[in-house]
Amino acid sequence: MKKLLVLSFGLFAATLSYAQTTALQDLDLSSNEGFPFITKAPAGAVAKEKYGELTVTLGKSFEVSIGTLSTPYDAAKRKAEIKANTVNVLKKWVVDAPEGGIYETEVFGKQQYHFFYTTKLGEDYVMLEDTKNGDAYTLAQVQTMYAAAKATHLK
Repeated sequence: MKKLLVLSFGLFAATLSYAQTTALQDLDLSSNEGFPFITKAPAGAVAKEKYGELTVTLGKSFEVSIGTLSTPYDAAKRKAEIKANTVNVLKKWVVDAPEGGIYETEVFGKQQYHFFYTTKLGEDYVMLEDTKNGDAYTLAQVQTMYAAAKATHLK
């Protein structure tokens, strides 16, 4: 049985130039059992395991969770769930790809951006998405998180 692991990245910047200037570097997660991956993260991010989740943190405004499954993750089903959400209301897809995308929502009158990305790495089916912890992410932050997610690979 595969474990579900969460990976959170943190970063304080929130401007469009953030996505253009934030350098992502390799972060080896393979020292964590059942997680033979290398992901991308801003310099200074650290990985910690807590309550069965893996978190990589460098602040509060850039966070990505990664879950692994032994069966394929259904991206179409996830998109339908996003569309059906009546609290965090889908406004538009900024990037709409078969494996996920970036989308804009509105919750209680406030604009937010989110993403998810699915892939297969080795024997694992992997789902990467921003964490839904109440933080409102800018488009620039989500574009950087999405780039980091798409660059995740096996060690």
